[in-house]
Amino acid sequence: MISCLILIHWHVGMSNDDLFFAKQSLSLDFFKQRYGEWSSRLITESILVMFMHMPFVLWKIINSIMICGCIKGLEYLFWNDEKKFINNFIVILLCFLYPIQELNNAGWGATTINYLWPMVFCLPSFIADKKVIEKRKLGKKFQIFSIVTLIIGTDVEFAWTFSFIMTIMTFLLIRNQKDVLLYYFCKFFILLIAFFKIVLCPGNGARFFSEVSNWFPDFLTLSIFDKIYLGTVSTASYLLGRSNLIFGVIVILFLYLSIKTVKPHFFKGYVVMLLILKIVSINAENQNNIWSVLHGGTRITIMNATGLSNYLSFILSGLVLISIIVLIWILYGKCRKTYYMLSWYLAGLGARMIMIFSPTLYASSFRTFLPLDISLMGIAIVLCRDIIFFEKRNET
Repeated sequence: MISCLILIHWHVGMSNDDLFFAKQSLSLDFFKQRYGEWSSRLITESILVMFMHMPFVLWKIINSIMICGCIKGLEYLFWNDEKKFINNFIVILLCFLYPIQELNNAGWGATTINYLWPMVFCLPSFIADKKVIEKRKLGKKFQIFSIVTLIIGTDVEFAWTFSFIMTIMTFLLIRNQKDVLLYYFCKFFILLIAFFKIVLCPGNGARFFSEVSNWFPDFLTLSIFDKIYLGTVSTASYLLGRSNLIFGVIVILFLYLSIKTVKPHFFKGYVVMLLILKIVSINAENQNNIWSVLHGGTRITIMNATGLSNYLSFILSGLVLISIIVLIWILYGKCRKTYYMLSWYLAGLGARMIMIFSPTLYASSFRTFLPLDISLMGIAIVLCRDIIFFEKRNET
């Protein structure tokens, strides 16, 4: 894995937003300008400015460590059993299905530090949640460490959303565990402070209107339903599109489990429908409208959103997005494992769907799907693990 990361990072250099932040300096004027005119991501952008002033090779080293940390964190969360080579290999392979070129969307440094690193910083908090759910001891030092990293990670909006959903769901699963109440009080307090920092930031409002004029002039005319409509269709289209292999692997894993296990025909039919949509969508000319794979329609906009074909696209998109919820529930039934997997998926989906409040819904490209992809990686790891356990049990 290390060798692969070295090869990936070897020839990359600074570009786009990297060059902008390389010209900035960490000063009071910088913080005032960013918070007042552009962004609430003061911690994240401070880290970005620091690294862009250092030799770029240092970012390459740290980013490689961050990717390894993300992979090992997912392995710990979803396949923390016997340490075997096959386990590590499968987890690494699933994580490398992510189209890593998307981390260069706004420059390698700017994209990874703004999107990948916040999720990695939040992983210790998720690991702490998993320990608490499994009623394992949560050391004070690790509690403090996870709180510090959570402060850094939730500086970014989508990481805050992901963490908020996971914290709420975990808290609901650990009723009557009084020894961790103080820890979760601290987590909720941090999330509350981060929320007000994001919502009350004047720079976020100023950036919003600037991006409306630059990227989506019709955005202010959209109703909340229109925004949900566009977010649902764009998200489902990404999952079915040619660039997303993770969702395709999950569908295949569900198909395998539907054949090997005794499940209702509804389960098998749902999986087959997803597989057909995935195969057909590989050759879609327009990746922003599922129905376009059948009729060749254009991107959904405020001007054509009421067309019949786009309503059908919305329905198909909804079926795709809830498919993971339905299939996990049928496969595992009512248990803590089901609740945890569903909360993990909903956290990734929610982190993506907050983009419906941004005029850069399309302009930000595929980098905004990273939290959702990370949530799908976790689900794929669980399915692979359970398939291996299922086969071993049948052998014995």
